[in-house]
Amino acid sequence: MKRIWKKHESGAGVCLCLLLFCVGCGRGAGDEAWTKAAGSTEDVVFLEAESEETRTILVHVCGEVQSPGVYVLDAGSRIRDAVAAAGGMKENAAADYLNLARPVEDGEKIRVPDVTEIPEDLYGGLPEETKESRVDLNTADAERLMTLPGIGKAKAAAILAYREEHGAFSSVEEIRQVSGIGEAVYEKLKEFITV
Repeated sequence: MKRIWKKHESGAGVCLCLLLFCVGCGRGAGDEAWTKAAGSTEDVVFLEAESEETRTILVHVCGEVQSPGVYVLDAGSRIRDAVAAAGGMKENAAADYLNLARPVEDGEKIRVPDVTEIPEDLYGGLPEETKESRVDLNTADAERLMTLPGIGKAKAAAILAYREEHGAFSSVEEIRQVSGIGEAVYEKLKEFITV
């Protein structure tokens, strides 16, 4: 018996190696590998895990959007993508309240609020003492001017210099003539100033 085994030992080793190689290649080499389950006639499918690029997520978008609902997005999508999938924001949506660049997660609910729902101090509003009365551009000192949104020391000094050089402001719109105060700053402070 020893002689027969010795004679076929190398052949059995080669067959065993081939068998292991075939089984190993069938499971990991391709995208899918079909194999028979031991003792079964049913096919078993081994699939590679989905990559991050092809994975999708479900996101519920509601509130002040055109078409609230549940949307299928690609993994890695941002809040801006979810809002766009829902048809975009309505006119009264608090557009600047949400961080549109934040990634969304599977199963997340994104609610776009109405501007009236957001407290002013969270949505670019002014401190309480400034809300009580408008700032008069013709009488305010630098300290009072700096209570306005977008107005710091340099812009307050520029307003005072303009007033000194040109006289009293004739309208609130005239503040746009002051160096450093463009349309964006004017839009932030127009409702809080008077002449």
